Amino acid sequence: MDLSFHASQDPVTLTWDPDALDGGSIQSPDQHEDNRDTSTPVVAAPSGPPPSYSVARIPDHPVTYTFSRLGNGTSAMILVPPPSSPDTRPAYHISVAQDPFMPACFITSMVRGGDQDGPSVGGFRTITGIGPLQNNAETVWIRDCEHPMRSIFSAGTNRKKELRNFQWYSFNPKRSLVWSCPTWPQVGTFSCHRPAEAAKTLAQFSPVNQLIRRGVVPDEIKLTVMPIGHPMFDDILLSALLLERHRLTDFYTIPYQRQF
Repeated sequence: MDLSFHASQDPVTLTWDPDALDGGSIQSPDQHEDNRDTSTPVVAAPSGPPPSYSVARIPDHPVTYTFSRLGNGTSAMILVPPPSSPDTRPAYHISVAQDPFMPACFITSMVRGGDQDGPSVGGFRTITGIGPLQNNAETVWIRDCEHPMRSIFSAGTNRKKELRNFQWYSFNPKRSLVWSCPTWPQVGTFSCHRPAEAAKTLAQFSPVNQLIRRGVVPDEIKLTVMPIGHPMFDDILLSALLLERHRLTDFYTIPYQRQF
């Protein structure tokens, strides 16, 4: 019996799928170990608008926010919480622009979050170099409703030289506020409260007047909001912006200093 094997004369062809072998290249196990991603995941910084107060937990302690300018050549700033805050995202973005149709008209816009594309909160329109003005020439808008500035923000009855108060939204008891300014128009700590509750401070605004000095870090304007004031944060901030505008106008106006 012949048990020998005869080799086939037919050619043998070897084929493989390059895509199945890691993009057409064959790698050793050591090479696979070297190509593993061992980098540390990057945690993105908080961004976007903070949640509204109907969602976010209201702080149980006073929070001091800082007005931070976005560069020397810009007309915008953000209101940022302290670094120790659980949410360090900017609370509001505030910017100023000129009306293209009327360069003497300046429009201040306030939105929620850290950039100009956040949800709109409010703002106001002021006009310089022209006067006297009609009652509705300068306006304030908040919650999609616009009002003449003189009707929504006005000086109170106390007009002593260094003791002033300003009223916000006096025609709406649910929104009305009073700013008490004991050192007007000098810098100091200005307190915000409800008209009938002067002992319950909602917020404190601390402006600064400081010339630029070499090697000296300038102070920053602060706004401290109490826990009971956070539900009215929009009104507090917008009225504080108007308050500082009035203070600086009086501070730099010589006739104001001479009338007392």
